[in-house]
Amino acid sequence: MRYRMARAAEMQHYRVTTPIIPYYYTALVGDANNRPTLLADSNFVVIDADVYTGGIAGPSWNCPSSDPEWYCPVNNFFKSVRNFVIDTTRVPPDQYGTGLHWQVGQATSLINVHVEMSTASGNKHQGIYMENGSGGFMADLSFNGGAFGMWISNQQFVPLVYRSLVWMASSSSVIFRFTIHNVVITNADTGIFQQWNWGFTFKNIQISGCRIGFGLNTGGLTEAGQTAGSIVILDSSISATTAAVQTSSDQSSSLGGSIVLQNVDLSGSPVGVVDGSNNQFLAGGGTVNQFVLGNVYSGDTNTYTYTHVAAPGPDLPPALLDPSSSNNGVFFRTRPQYQTYAADQFISAKANGVKCDGTTDDTTNLQNLINDYWGCKIIYLDAGTCKVTSTIVVPAGTIIVGEFWTTILASGSKFSDASNPVPVLQVGNPGDTGGVEISDIVVSTTAGSAGAICIEWNVKGEAGTLGTVGMWDVHVRIGGAIGTGIQVSQCPAGGSTTSTTCQGAFLGLHVKATGSGYFENVWVWTADHDLDDPNQGQIDSFNARGIFIDHAVGPCSIILTKHSDGNTILSACTCGPCAFQSSATWNDPSWANSGSAWALNIASSSDIFIYGAGLYSFFINYSKTCKTSVSCQKSLVLVDSDSAAIYIYSLSTIGATTMLTIDSTDVISQSDNTDGLQSTVSKWSASNTTPTNPTPPSTTVGCASLQTPAKAAMDILMDPTAGFWFNRDCRNAICGHYPEPGTSSPGLSAQEWTNVNTFETIYNTMWQTQDDDYDDLIEIQTIVPNKDNGDDHVLPVTSSFSSDPDGNLRTWANKAAAWYTTGKGQTLRDTDGLWFDGTNSSCNAPDHHKWTYNQGPILSALGAMANLTGDNSYIDFALTTLDGVVNSPGTPSLPQTENGNNFLEIVNGNLAEWCDGASSSTCNNDQQYFKGAFMKHLQYFLDNVNNTVRDHYAGFVGEQG
Repeated sequence: MRYRMARAAEMQHYRVTTPIIPYYYTALVGDANNRPTLLADSNFVVIDADVYTGGIAGPSWNCPSSDPEWYCPVNNFFKSVRNFVIDTTRVPPDQYGTGLHWQVGQATSLINVHVEMSTASGNKHQGIYMENGSGGFMADLSFNGGAFGMWISNQQFVPLVYRSLVWMASSSSVIFRFTIHNVVITNADTGIFQQWNWGFTFKNIQISGCRIGFGLNTGGLTEAGQTAGSIVILDSSISATTAAVQTSSDQSSSLGGSIVLQNVDLSGSPVGVVDGSNNQFLAGGGTVNQFVLGNVYSGDTNTYTYTHVAAPGPDLPPALLDPSSSNNGVFFRTRPQYQTYAADQFISAKANGVKCDGTTDDTTNLQNLINDYWGCKIIYLDAGTCKVTSTIVVPAGTIIVGEFWTTILASGSKFSDASNPVPVLQVGNPGDTGGVEISDIVVSTTAGSAGAICIEWNVKGEAGTLGTVGMWDVHVRIGGAIGTGIQVSQCPAGGSTTSTTCQGAFLGLHVKATGSGYFENVWVWTADHDLDDPNQGQIDSFNARGIFIDHAVGPCSIILTKHSDGNTILSACTCGPCAFQSSATWNDPSWANSGSAWALNIASSSDIFIYGAGLYSFFINYSKTCKTSVSCQKSLVLVDSDSAAIYIYSLSTIGATTMLTIDSTDVISQSDNTDGLQSTVSKWSASNTTPTNPTPPSTTVGCASLQTPAKAAMDILMDPTAGFWFNRDCRNAICGHYPEPGTSSPGLSAQEWTNVNTFETIYNTMWQTQDDDYDDLIEIQTIVPNKDNGDDHVLPVTSSFSSDPDGNLRTWANKAAAWYTTGKGQTLRDTDGLWFDGTNSSCNAPDHHKWTYNQGPILSALGAMANLTGDNSYIDFALTTLDGVVNSPGTPSLPQTENGNNFLEIVNGNLAEWCDGASSSTCNNDQQYFKGAFMKHLQYFLDNVNNTVRDHYAGFVGEQG
């Protein structure tokens, strides 16, 4: 259900005499350019997301509320309110005039809403009243007046990490458990009040003209006495006459509610943080870098320090910061609404043959729509369920907007094989750069989709850009809805755990090695109950993995509302055969220390900052008895000792005996950190602050004596499965053996070596070898890119020279280019200036193929080198190759060979591969795009030459077009 208001240019005012009630799947959307005003009559709530009935809770009311409301607040999903002004000033000051009663759960949002309230002394108005719920998202809100700008209590307004969030060999990532940012509160008595929570995180909160900034009810250490367990406040400003933060209990000596401040301006507050016994822990009058109140752990030490002091925090990587912000805070970008775009800049899916009726196979029409309009129009997916039976590929440069939770539903045999998983929605190809924006969609699957990767993310933004690649209000839902075939009638709780009919997905979100992005209000949910069942009955739904950040170098910002649920994730099965099996290929960890699925697994990673993690294990096979004994599983967080610069703030867990484990050592016990139903750690940091990288040997060595990390890296570089051209036979011809004597196969994956700094270390190591042939191969690798990544320059580090203050990368590239232009690399170039594909398998002669593609990367790299160095001899050298292409001999007879060598040519003015053929082509799919790749690299080259050169080849370029 969708409501849109205020289309006219003049201000729109709507008198509201009874509460507006948003049902499930309701979005209230005002005009973003001219927000309509909702004028409240006296004594009531303007927007009521969950109505109290006043009745008596019956036996079927399985919900933490004594009053059977319209919706169980923790299951109150899929609602949105955007672009409104709510005015309660007509409500008498002594009445509880309330802008929004917002008792909600996941997949909900409040965006761009202002609430104007009474400013009379002692008034009882409140902008938002939230007394229960389970998550959600808020941004771009403002409040003026009232007793409370926001009176909010909820389990967690958080990116709750519940099961299977994995960082593998990744860096520069940040995850927030706030889902509340960019809020302005003025002239209220208390800006934000919290009666209870398990954990909240706030960012960019601006409070002024208030008596209290944050008022916290604290001190409750049991489920029955639950109070505000934890808050994190980032990049904010608080100006309050009494105190910026005030708690209700004595917190001088032990945990009774955790508080973390980072980069908070308190210059307008005389007191920063004060407790209920008037103990002042933090003075006002300045900006606090970091303040922590609560239990603090470091490394593998199992004892904590209870602290309430300010101390400098870690420096965040520049890639995660927004230098354009007033406080250089962590970057954020609220969801785009495209309000400045004209209607003809959108293209409707349904108007172009995409039915989205839940039964028609929309695969072809949806893919064609994206192929036709990406980069040209905003692709609008009208409301409905778009069934697809194979992968939908979204190129870099695409904007997709759903009409409020438009569902892409994966179905069919393509997604059924867990041994060969495939993505439902594939965002870009490995190595792609550019902008991608996706909002307001749900990706779901049908029963039996054991091989479905719901979203695979390959794209990263262009260098120097922030927030151009991301998802907003995009959710993954496995089961629990009509059309999935995983509902109460098919997969009731306690049914057969081995049934393939209840398998929903292989993986929720996969951020691959070349991907990065900004992900806001993303919910990856394996349903524990049936949303479309009137009683919301529990179900058995199986998903092997939640979110996998796989060797990504960042920046990666993840703002979740919740991440998975239920007992539905890959876990150690005790009841018979598992629905899924552990896989070393996917780096699944051991469960020896967890007893079930790890909620959070960080391995071989660095610079990971988590601001709020709620990790909850409520039951075993839906039995909650383990919650009371805190024995639903052994541990929830696994961090390996190789990871460095890992910081977790406000870690809250429920149901697990151990909160955090390092390798196989249990470090943090929940019993030491009881803070209500949950246990809370204010801060844990890894003992290592610098990632471990291979170090070059101090003396020159031979191939067989290379230290193990460099040897492993060399094996990867020679491995065609990693995208490089030299095969294992060629490597063995150089080093003669594999692996090193007395060692096992190297344990490093190809993606671990995609980081530029790591490559520099590897190459510096290998340059010191004395084996000429081996040296040749390494030098060739430095100038030849992965041919599947057409946007990459030949020299992998070219794009990083701007951040190369010591000149190491530039020196390294110059050595590689010199080898290619004046050294032994000349053996791969024929007398016409054309380049061979590489060497033969014995590494002693050129390969016999000369493709158009081989010429392109050489041109673009040499053009880049000329631009970087100012040395135009690179251009002259490149023009020999370009002339060789333009003047290639051509005849109508194809394929063309000469002395066993296959080569490109010009036929009737057009480029042709040797395999094209006069009447039909024998080129495979890979070879068919070589000519296009050449033209792309030719454009890169021509961008670095003068107009005279460009004009000279304009006719050739035009002919190819």
